[in-house]
Amino acid sequence: MTTEKLNIVVRRGLWCLVAAYVLLHLCVTVGWMVSPWVNEYREWAQADAVLQLFHLHGGELYGGPGSTSLYVYGFLFPGLGYLLTLMTGLEPLLVLRLAAYVCTIGAAALAASVVWKRSGSRLYSALAFAIMLSADWNNVTGTATASPLGMLVMLGSLMAAERKLVGWSALLTVVCFFVKPYFVGVWLPLQIFFFQLSRRQGWTYLGLCLSLGLASALWVHYLFPNYFVYNVVHHVAAASADWRHLAVQLLWSIFLYLPLFAVFVNACKEQRLKAFGDVYGLAALCLFLLWLRLGLHTGAFMSYVLHQWLPPLVVFALSKLKDVHGRRRRLLLAGWIVCVSLFVGGFLLTLPMFPSQTERAQWERVASRMDLLPTDSTLCISPLFAQHAEALCLPSRDNGMTQFYSTLSSPSPFMRALIPETKAFGADATTHEMQLLRRHDGGLYAYVVADDRCVVPSDSLRALGYDEKDADTVRVGVHRVGVRLFVLPDSLISR
Repeated sequence: MTTEKLNIVVRRGLWCLVAAYVLLHLCVTVGWMVSPWVNEYREWAQADAVLQLFHLHGGELYGGPGSTSLYVYGFLFPGLGYLLTLMTGLEPLLVLRLAAYVCTIGAAALAASVVWKRSGSRLYSALAFAIMLSADWNNVTGTATASPLGMLVMLGSLMAAERKLVGWSALLTVVCFFVKPYFVGVWLPLQIFFFQLSRRQGWTYLGLCLSLGLASALWVHYLFPNYFVYNVVHHVAAASADWRHLAVQLLWSIFLYLPLFAVFVNACKEQRLKAFGDVYGLAALCLFLLWLRLGLHTGAFMSYVLHQWLPPLVVFALSKLKDVHGRRRRLLLAGWIVCVSLFVGGFLLTLPMFPSQTERAQWERVASRMDLLPTDSTLCISPLFAQHAEALCLPSRDNGMTQFYSTLSSPSPFMRALIPETKAFGADATTHEMQLLRRHDGGLYAYVVADDRCVVPSDSLRALGYDEKDADTVRVGVHRVGVRLFVLPDSLISR
């Protein structure tokens, strides 16, 4: 077989592998989407935010002190879910899962179109599309999360910048903040990029970002007075720093995406500073530096890598793959990207298998026990069964984000001066957990459904006099979480 024929065979083989991964990703994602239970312990908070819009018409999506349904991300994703729910009549959780996956596909399509335009290679474009599907990950694929929408808007701002559309780029940069605050980090590479083009464009972009940001902040503050407590104070207060956590993610990233790094380094070596005149190359570098801080936060494993850093890296590296010397070397790199990032990283991170019959039966067993509990004396503080509690009209006070209530208060004088509403949350921050258990008349609920991820630990319930009656373990995506029923003796119910 000649070298030319071998190259054709390899190229066709890569096409088949990419197509197989895309089809597999779609099938597995649809399977997780139709799951009747939550796929991630904070997933119900997304649907709960939509329900708050339904019931309260936007007035209390970000409630004041004492709120029991927290949502610490921007309002755009639940707002999108609200509109789609009105249009389709489907359940909010299913609508949000579909919306998140459509945003993932949209971001993948944007990345693929840019790679095709830059490289002229359909294979590299298809490869960019397939890799970007992995950024759908949030515990498992097919989960309702705001991150894919943020990724889509971030890529849109980069595309606008590449076309020198300063106004659109500034507008989309501001929009990023109202999806998920950390996506606004795209401002840094864009600001540097526009100043590289010209001082006029740099100052124009900065002025537009400040003016649009201030105008939108005033409008949002009028609609949701506590919005910035949830979206600024929380994220500052909750930031943690675990160097081991960062190191593990770096090792995973290097293993999965080393070929992309190699192409990035090759482009920087050959083009030197010109490589950073490319908005995607500049974004890949700047967002990597920002990720080094985000990756220290123990609340997420690999998600910040996949949502924020990977998109510009994929676009830049695959569009520069054509510049790597030697067709065989390019094919080897492409093959490595396919086999490792998709069929190793894809399976390990984004495509876990569905729960077995036994695992589904465990969910149903807990749900059937909840069906028998009296609605007037039962409280659900299990994020995993908040959706089922909603269907049963049971009080539910932990949607998966209620645990963050303590982060809505800050001792920082600067933060309290910048966001005065923070002061009002201070008194409740330390007592909020116990307040959740109290009925309106001050007594305790006779039955409490709790799990390992709820805001009130089991030891606190036992200290109040509750006895543990039933315990099960359910599978939540790739995790296994214990669920317990606590019962209060009759003599203590009115305490």
